[in-house]
Amino acid sequence: MNLVNEIRSGFYSDFLFKCKMCNLEKKISSTKFVPDSNWSINKAAVSSSIAIGIGYTQLSELFLSLIIMLLLKLKHRMQQKIL
Repeated sequence: MNLVNEIRSGFYSDFLFKCKMCNLEKKISSTKFVPDSNWSINKAAVSSSIAIGIGYTQLSELFLSLIIMLLLKLKHRMQQKIL
């Protein structure tokens, strides 16, 4: 299997793999989808930042220091409005 593509949405990623022999394509997600749960990894990150009293900039600095890409500012605002 070869990694063909990665689609990122904040902290969530979908990886597309393709088999070298049969050309079968398989999508694997970085986070398990639970239909009964209203929480996503992106919403949890924003909720946590609100709980400890920091905004997008501080959250961005924290995760960049850990070498973790952060949500786009627009996605951060959308999740913040939902909460």
